[in-house]
Amino acid sequence: MGEQKRSLTMGNTIGILAISLMMYASGSLIAPALNALQEAFPDTPYGTIRMIMSSMYLTVLIFSLISGKLGDLVSKKMLVVAGLAVYGAMGLLGASMNSVTGLMITRILMGCGVGLVLPQSTAIIMMFYEGRAKDRNLGFASGTSNFGSMLGSIIGGSLAAVSWRYNFYAFAFAFVIMVLVLILVPATPVQKKSKESKKEEDKLPGKFFILIIGMFLIQVYSLVTPTNMAKFYLGNRSDLRRCLESLWL
Repeated sequence: MGEQKRSLTMGNTIGILAISLMMYASGSLIAPALNALQEAFPDTPYGTIRMIMSSMYLTVLIFSLISGKLGDLVSKKMLVVAGLAVYGAMGLLGASMNSVTGLMITRILMGCGVGLVLPQSTAIIMMFYEGRAKDRNLGFASGTSNFGSMLGSIIGGSLAAVSWRYNFYAFAFAFVIMVLVLILVPATPVQKKSKESKKEEDKLPGKFFILIIGMFLIQVYSLVTPTNMAKFYLGNRSDLRRCLESLWL
């Protein structure tokens, strides 16, 4: 079996891996700004402030399921482009909000964009690679996601020291990734599945659900820890930034 399903250049691979760069940064960019948001909206309970970060994850879940189905009907590349456009636009819109409600709405809509992209970042690798090349690039994609999250914490801590609005401006980088995807990622034509392959996909082993529960618990930890650290940190925001960075090392 060959290493790739088609001949791809290094540029193609960079474009494919770039999709994963900002997926987890949607949370890590905002976590360092929670205390600044509390100062900006002092009459709002901190539990509500935390929801600015966490409110998006429901729509991430819903649109991840929708994206998985849409990926069988329309181009995966175009789903990624649409998701990144929503991601970046809602991030920039959040910077202009003057209320917690407005921030939550933009974050919820941002979750729609993240949900569209998340399943396709892996599906595109599965489409273009096979064998060891597929395993290698799936690993690179995971590493890229974690690197983006760590970078989000570093940049987010620095920006929050100036203004929480700058943390939202940073989501404009999604448009840079969108351009890279448009230029570097090959076309992803819709692939029709046979009835036999659909039946095989419908049969999920019991261990798969154990894995889902495990990943859910990990995500709960990764969400709760940064929001609590942002509230109860000791020291200045540079200290908080370093603590958040350590979560991804």
